[in-house]
Amino acid sequence: MKKLVAMMLMLASVFFFACEDDDPDPLSPEKAKAELNELSAQMSTDLADMQETEGMIAMKSLMNMTDPFSDSKSGLRTAVIPNIYESIIPFSKEINSKLTYEVDSFDFDTYKGTYTWNNNAQLWEITLGGNTIIINFPSNEANMGVNDAKLTISNYQEDANYNPTAIAAKLEINEIVYVEITFSATWTEDEPTILQVSIYLKPFTFSGGFEQTSSTASVNFSIVYENTRLLNTSLSITFTDTTKEEIKKIVGYIQYRDIKISAAINLANIMEIRQSLADESSPYTTMDELISALNKEIDAKITKNGALVATIKLAMTDQGITVVLKFSDGSTEPAQPFFEVFISNLEDLFGFIKDYFSDEGTV
Repeated sequence: MKKLVAMMLMLASVFFFACEDDDPDPLSPEKAKAELNELSAQMSTDLADMQETEGMIAMKSLMNMTDPFSDSKSGLRTAVIPNIYESIIPFSKEINSKLTYEVDSFDFDTYKGTYTWNNNAQLWEITLGGNTIIINFPSNEANMGVNDAKLTISNYQEDANYNPTAIAAKLEINEIVYVEITFSATWTEDEPTILQVSIYLKPFTFSGGFEQTSSTASVNFSIVYENTRLLNTSLSITFTDTTKEEIKKIVGYIQYRDIKISAAINLANIMEIRQSLADESSPYTTMDELISALNKEIDAKITKNGALVATIKLAMTDQGITVVLKFSDGSTEPAQPFFEVFISNLEDLFGFIKDYFSDEGTV
């Protein structure tokens, strides 16, 4: 399912949806290119800021400590802290930590209590009881003798494969809330069928959800920095049948700050055109006819506050059939140079895209 979500995001970041007839005047080619370059630069800055919040630094400190719920002599660990950490920051590149060691099962009610780090003894002091799990620990690895952070876990549940099904947790540093998470999911083996998450990572707020049926999947996600919406995405995908092996259509958008990237793609029709070429039954006798047929299956554009930045077309180049940006004066340029950094940032943001696609700019 990670690969499915990645593919949806990739397609939406390359092809774009047509806007209303009363859009503002299109940007000049020079202004459009400047806006696209600024988009990637701004995203890189935002991502760096997210990774270096005090809440994330504290959670990394806890991740690097011994598991408070396991006997270090047994070699087992629970998946609790890794699952909370990975749920907090959806675009983390961290490898699923629970896969790097043998995992022990976890029962929330059994472990309710207070866990306090004793740096001198290098162990957790445990007092069981109460209605929650409270973990007192140092927020910074450079000062392990001061337990200034408190992680309160009000609920944690997982399935037989150690996938989290419910998380409610809050991280405070010196009594100030830096992280708060509410998470719920239903899994089929290691794939979520329904997922809802709301995360506060001071000063960012993440919220979103994912749902799939027998032949569809949809994802909605947003990131807000204080009162500024950084990212908003809404994507839906329809499969040709319940096997979900072939995509019929994808519709949706990704908006980062003021730039909106939208798409409506009849992928099944595009695949039929490709297949007709492979079996030499194609009705198209020239490359222009082929390109025109493909472009009819893609309704796409980029806008800034409703103003056209560029439409997206397919064109024949020395590298083959390639995605190009078409600007307001009719000129075109390959899309990939403009979106290499943007797509790379999406890889950072969601962590999965590179694994699925290896040739972003071609069809």
